[in-house]
Amino acid sequence: MKTPSPTCRIPDLASRGAAPPRSIGPVRLLSAAALLAALTTLGALAVPNHAVACTCPVRSDTACINTAQSGLGSPYAWGGARWSTYDRDWGGADCSGFVIKCWQVPRASSIYEQYHPYGTYHIFNTSEHWYSIPRSSVARADAVGYSDPDGSGSATGHVVLFDRGDPWGWALVYEAPGTGLRIRHAWRDISASKWRFRRRHNLVRTS
Repeated sequence: MKTPSPTCRIPDLASRGAAPPRSIGPVRLLSAAALLAALTTLGALAVPNHAVACTCPVRSDTACINTAQSGLGSPYAWGGARWSTYDRDWGGADCSGFVIKCWQVPRASSIYEQYHPYGTYHIFNTSEHWYSIPRSSVARADAVGYSDPDGSGSATGHVVLFDRGDPWGWALVYEAPGTGLRIRHAWRDISASKWRFRRRHNLVRTS
């Protein structure tokens, strides 16, 4: 299993107001590095919230897909983000509620919990717990979609969870497709230029 790519950056001491030493030799540099590592390990060196992109739990692509599979057959419900594996008429999810539940951001939440912190506007216009990737890099458990233009919910946006396929053509995805439909694993044409691609921070690749 590969380890997730690092997404946190610790600001250098100068950015926190510390004056640089008058002369720095090899020994002084080693001491500074050791001190920084010690302070970080002990939690004494706080990192500004805006510099931390990895506060969400580490999660594998397989875990994301397993959660997606657990929702298959459950109803679409605008504003929803919950479903049951025992009663396929209970609960429901919309497209963003479904993907965010599969990703488990910004925190872990049960499939039975109604927890829907982000919509398509957030996914494609912010970088809360994810980041933009090129179409050529899309892989299993990445998000593919386009934005609700202003976040009001009055205009159409959509997001799906990528499984496999051609990122320039037809892809097999997990999605909550729309009113009157049910969560499904189906082929969708994602060739249009409006489709954009996002990857969850702290995602571990297992395949």
